[in-house]
This record gives sequence, structure tokens and C-alpha cells, in this order.
Amino acid sequence: MLRGIFTLLRVSGLQSAATQSGGEYLKLWKTYLGLTLTAVFWGASFIASKIALRILSPAALTVARFGIGFVVIWLIVGPKTALRSFSRKDVPIFAVLGFFGVAVHQWLQTTGLKTAQATNGAWMVTTIPVYVALLSKLVLGERLGRRRSLGIFIAGAGAIVVLSRGMTSGFQQVSIGDI
Repeated sequence: MLRGIFTLLRVSGLQSAATQSGGEYLKLWKTYLGLTLTAVFWGASFIASKIALRILSPAALTVARFGIGFVVIWLIVGPKTALRSFSRKDVPIFAVLGFFGVAVHQWLQTTGLKTAQATNGAWMVTTIPVYVALLSKLVLGERLGRRRSLGIFIAGAGAIVVLSRGMTSGFQQVSIGDI
């Protein structure tokens, strides 16, 4: 994994620029390491959720995840920093966004994992940017352009190939959680 990070640095030209200053190189290295760890933990969360669903309901698992996440963030950021970044009038907006954008999403995802494979759940979530782009076009009237349209097509086709296991008859074996 680290070899891949260093290859990316070398190919992108960031390594030669970064070697001029040891501090800059260390900063880039920490950034790529952080991004890599984020992807690893995010990917592992589907497997961990699937295992936890053996003993917890989707609702209980969602509440447990948020409870643990709240405590960890509170300990890292601290109460004073966390609360001074927005005003009281923003609380209802954040509550609604948090409920629908995070809590409902997590509950639906966890409910789907009851019957779907963890890998299918992870692959489906990676298509969220496709849906965001399409909704931006439909709701906000944003222009997609050729490159975005091609990207949406490729991402959608890739998701179909992976979820169908590369077979046209693969969707006959899709579970309700994959929908």
C-alpha cells in the first residue's frame, strides 16, 4: 500500500517538489496516509456492520455507531470548539440535515446489509456521486457536460458489471438488500 502511495507521488511529480523541503514531503506523506487510512476504515465498516448485524438490529447498530462517533469526535475536538462553530439558529437546519443526510442513510444502508453482501453495499455507496450529479441536473438544472456524462455512464456501467458479477443473468440472483 505504501509503495502505491510513493509511486503516486513520483508519477504526479509531487515527490521531486516535496524533496526540496523535508517538511513539505512529510506533510504530503501524512496527507496520503490519512486518505489511505480513511479508505481502509470506510471499506472495513461494511464488513464490521455485517458482523455486528448478527447480534444487533439495524436501528440499534445505527444508534451505536452514532453514539461511539459522537464520543470520539467530542473527545478529539472538545466541547468548546464543537459548539462555537455555528449559531443557535443553525441548529434546526443541522438537525434536519443530520437526520436525513446521515441517520436515515446509515439506517437504510445497515438495513440493506441484513440481506446484501458487504462488498455489494460498498460498491453501491461508491455510486453516490453519480446520483448527486444526476439530482443536480434534475433539481438544480446544473449542466452535466460531456465529461461528466461520460463519467456517469462509466460509473453506472461499472456498478452494473460488479453487482451482476459480470453476467447478464447475475441480476436474477440479486437479494432485496442489493436494491
